[in-house]
Amino acid sequence: MLEPTPAPTSSKPVHSTSGATSAVPARSAGSVPSPRSQTDRHRNEVLVVGRVTAAPRERELPSGDRLVTWRICVARPETAGHPRTRADSVTLVSFDARMCDAVAAWRVGDLVRVTGGLRRRAWRGWNGIRSVLEVEADSASRVGEAAT
Repeated sequence: MLEPTPAPTSSKPVHSTSGATSAVPARSAGSVPSPRSQTDRHRNEVLVVGRVTAAPRERELPSGDRLVTWRICVARPETAGHPRTRADSVTLVSFDARMCDAVAAWRVGDLVRVTGGLRRRAWRGWNGIRSVLEVEADSASRVGEAAT
């Protein structure tokens, strides 16, 4: 009986941040990428800096979790085709109790910096299933206060 011959593999060096080098077998053509390599290609990172246009509003969900939502306006850079400054309104949310406390003092007009990821949130409303695309905040800081 003939035994299948294993596909030839080669090793390529991989450099770590510490400067050490280790060998990792190279993928053969047609092989399925590992979960790690797929993760390296998919990123969901958001950084927005803008003015608060809707003050943070906290509410308690039926589960007992706290949810804080607020909205900021982020100016787009001017371009030759669009001389008028345009802006995007971005809704931000957090389910983290510490974030709820941290943003509670923010007021309309404050300049803030927020990092997080895009999330589609869905719920059943009176007219069917509804959804919204929001930025779920991981970190947030006030960069400047609103003019008084």
